[in-house]
Amino acid sequence: MSVAIRPDPPAESRFPDRPWYVVETAPQMQSLMVRMLRKHAIEFHQFLMADSTEIFPRYIFVQLALTAETYHHVSELPGFLRFLGLDNHHPSPLRPGVMAQLKLDIWGTLNPRQAKVRYTPGEWLRIKAGSFKGHKGQCVRYDLRRNRVELLMSLLGRPTQIKLAGTDVEAA
Repeated sequence: MSVAIRPDPPAESRFPDRPWYVVETAPQMQSLMVRMLRKHAIEFHQFLMADSTEIFPRYIFVQLALTAETYHHVSELPGFLRFLGLDNHHPSPLRPGVMAQLKLDIWGTLNPRQAKVRYTPGEWLRIKAGSFKGHKGQCVRYDLRRNRVELLMSLLGRPTQIKLAGTDVEAA
């Protein structure tokens, strides 16, 4: 079973040598900020699910050669709050490879159109972290949007359901 995830824009960047920055937007202003970035032809990326649910609400990843001019251009757009970084005047770019790693962590692939549900109901999973590390359970439900898995385990001879982060389990 695959889940359609809408990339915005296409997964591959047009400017692979430019660093990525994270912009925080004002509440309820992310879609306006996205429209303005498109209008001004600024490369950006949002992590959205097929139903347009934001994976990082209020945050947009922008890719630019940061100069005083581009900094002020982006910071003057409606909805802009701040660049993430040490301080507002000298934003820190993401380290090289972080965007690729985010795509892999969230979608399991660099191409969001190939993202698949990681765990299916009935599949046996091994717990990798926490109090139940090393125990096995059967997947009852997997929420791709939240990356949460619900397992059915046998504890003290009784069936018990537990909820875990998707990163805390692996195929048994």
